[in-house]
Amino acid sequence: MTAKNKFPAISLHKASGLARIRLNGRDIYLGPYGSPESFEKYAELLREHELNADNPAVPPHERPLFIQDATVSEVILRFLKHSESYFTDENGSPNKDAKHFRAALRILRLRFGKLQISRLTGRNLKEIQADMVAKGWSRQYCNREFQNIRRFLKWAVSEDLCPVEVLEKSRAVEGLRRGKTSAPDRPPVQPVSDEVVDATLTHLSPVVRDLVQVIRLTGARPKEIRLLRVRDIIAIDGGLYETDLANHKNAWRGQVREITFGPEASAILCPYLDQDSDAYVFSPKRAVELINIEKRKNRKTRVQPSQQNRRKANPKRRPGKYYTANSLLRSISRACEKAFGIPKELKRIPKDTPAAEKKRLQALSKEWRAKHVWTPYQLRHTALTAIRENFGIEHAQAVGGHARISTTEIYAEKSREKRRNVMREIG
Repeated sequence: MTAKNKFPAISLHKASGLARIRLNGRDIYLGPYGSPESFEKYAELLREHELNADNPAVPPHERPLFIQDATVSEVILRFLKHSESYFTDENGSPNKDAKHFRAALRILRLRFGKLQISRLTGRNLKEIQADMVAKGWSRQYCNREFQNIRRFLKWAVSEDLCPVEVLEKSRAVEGLRRGKTSAPDRPPVQPVSDEVVDATLTHLSPVVRDLVQVIRLTGARPKEIRLLRVRDIIAIDGGLYETDLANHKNAWRGQVREITFGPEASAILCPYLDQDSDAYVFSPKRAVELINIEKRKNRKTRVQPSQQNRRKANPKRRPGKYYTANSLLRSISRACEKAFGIPKELKRIPKDTPAAEKKRLQALSKEWRAKHVWTPYQLRHTALTAIRENFGIEHAQAVGGHARISTTEIYAEKSREKRRNVMREIG
C-alpha cells in the first residue's frame, strides 16, 4: 500500500472508551476498545479501503462484485443499503423487519464475514443456528431470524451475488424443533382479564387510557390504533365511525383492512376528531397538554405572571407525534407497577449492587412483571376470544382482519368454560 493510501491505525477515545480511526477527515467509532467487534469492523473498513484504493469516489455498496470472490460482509453491506429504502413504515423510518434483519445478519457477519459467500456450507449455517441459541433467544425467535438469513440469501441470488446452491443449502437446514434443542420455548400470548385491565386504567394518563380502551373494544392490532390519523376516520350510519387503513400489516398482499368502531369506541374517539386532519388521534403531545390543563385546574394558589408560560425555548426532549410500541408498553408497565404494588427493591436495582444479589433481584423482578404486567397485544387476544365465543370464529376472523382462519385460531383462544360445560353434560 502506498503512503498516499495509508490506512489509519486504531486509537483510544479516552472519554468514551471506544476504539476509533480518523478517515477522510472524520472520526469513525468501532466499538469498545480492544473488543473483537472493534477489530472486525476495522478489518472490514480496511478491506473496503483496499478494494477502493484506485477510485475512492465510488461507495462500497456501488462497486461491482463478482460471485466467485464476493465476501459475506460485502454482500451484507449491499443488502443493508437495499433495506434502507425497502423495509420502511409510512413515515419512511426503518420498520421492525429491518431491525430483525440486522440482528440476524450481524451473527452471520461476525462468524463468516471474511468468507466468500459462494463457500458457505450447510454446516456453516448450522453454526449460525447454534450462535442464536447461545444468545439465549427463544426457539421461535431463532427460527424467525434464520428465515431472515434465507431471505437475505434469496435476495443475493436474485442480484447475482450468490450461487443458488447456497440458498438451497439454507433451505435444507431444518428449523429448531420443540424438545430437540436447548433453546427455550416462548409461552403463547394469553388474554388478560377485564379485572386486571380495569385496575390498571386508573393509573394511566387520559390519552393512553382512551388508546387502551379503543384497542380493547375493537380487537385491533395496537399499531393500527397507535398510528391512526384523524383523516383515516369516517362517520357512518348510527353515529358510529369506521376506518379503511391504507397502511397496515398485510397491505403489501393487497388485503383490505377496515375497522368499525362501536358505540363505546366511537364515543371515546369523538373528542379527538377536532384536531388537524394529518394529526395522530392519540399523541403524547396532546397527553402533555391535558395533564398541564388538569394541573392548572387543581392549583390552589393564583398563577403568578412569571409562571404563565414556563416552556423552554429549545427543550431537548419534545413529546412525540404518536405513541411507539415501546412508549405504550412502558406506560402500561408503570401503571401495572402502581396498581399491583411492585416491591421497592425490585422496581429499581442500584448499579452498585453485588453481582450475585443483582442477578437474584433481576430474576425476581422478571418473575413479578411476568405475573402482573400485561401487554397491548393481550387486549387483542381478549377481544377476539370474546367475539369467537359469542359470535363464532368467522366473525372473529372478520374483526381481526385475518386472511386465513388458521390465524384466528391462534389469537382467539378456545373457551375453557365451554369445554368444561360440555364435559359436565356428556362425561
